[in-house]
Amino acid sequence: MDYVVLPPDDLALNARVFHWPENIEAVFDLSHSRLRHRRAAAEEALGTRLESFAEKLDEYNKALEAFKKKDSPVLNMEEMKSNVDTLNWLGEALADAKQELFDINEEERLLEWEISPFRSFAHMISFKDPYDKLWRTAYDFHVKYERLVQR
Repeated sequence: MDYVVLPPDDLALNARVFHWPENIEAVFDLSHSRLRHRRAAAEEALGTRLESFAEKLDEYNKALEAFKKKDSPVLNMEEMKSNVDTLNWLGEALADAKQELFDINEEERLLEWEISPFRSFAHMISFKDPYDKLWRTAYDFHVKYERLVQR
């Protein structure tokens, strides 16, 4: 390099390389503060998401608890259809909630938080199954019975 003529940009870059150790600490501090800020934002977002998820589960649980109180001596077609539709909605909602719970647990793992078990979720899935079978069977029987009688 004794006889090479470098353009001014290359000379500036070369000088910057020699002064890099003096400036590296400032770059590390800036990167560390950005990382702390983003982690705090992610933790806050996850906390909000957890609260929202818990509220959704409460809503689903109330809808399931309503099936305990259903005691109609005479069932009509509209009530059976309504119950089956509600159970379909709950089934889809619980399937979506299962995926959301998986995503939340993954975020908690990445942030090194304790994993939220949401034990009530597993209870809701098992609690829904008997009502689902009951109302679907009653509705299907009623529909097929009407077809048979109309022939």
